[in-house]
Amino acid sequence: MRPFVIDALAMAAASMTRGRIVCPGPLNRAAARAWMRRMASDGEQVRAIIDRWAEAVQSRDMEGTLARHSPDILMFDVPEPIQARGLAEYRETWELFFSYSPGGPTSFRLHELEVVAGDSVAFAHALLDVVDVKCRLTIALRKIEGEWMIVHEHHSSPWPDPRELE
Repeated sequence: MRPFVIDALAMAAASMTRGRIVCPGPLNRAAARAWMRRMASDGEQVRAIIDRWAEAVQSRDMEGTLARHSPDILMFDVPEPIQARGLAEYRETWELFFSYSPGGPTSFRLHELEVVAGDSVAFAHALLDVVDVKCRLTIALRKIEGEWMIVHEHHSSPWPDPRELE
């Protein structure tokens, strides 16, 4: 039996964008619908985790910022230190950020968030405004013991236009 191919409309319900995806296995329509519901649910869960994380950063809430992060989180950041390995180093980067951040919705604003979630791995990317600085954000998550955990963050900023440096 050939795998059931889901069209772009069904994929949108699964929190995915563009093109086509193929369900695992040979699936009938009922199994494909169940798979789509699970994928949509995972995507919604991941989106909610990221939204709560961004709200915690805006509120300068350290415990909320650290929530749902794996103990072995790896983050690449824009300012020094450019790499934080483990939750203790990750916390230190946010202590520094909060010491300068005014807080509030304009201090850390995500937009154009897109999430792709599988059974055990998910990733998301977004644009991010940190006060007046435009950044990019990529987050990787793993489902660990049935719970989505952030295992990697990559914050980056576009290289300045050389003409602006003159």
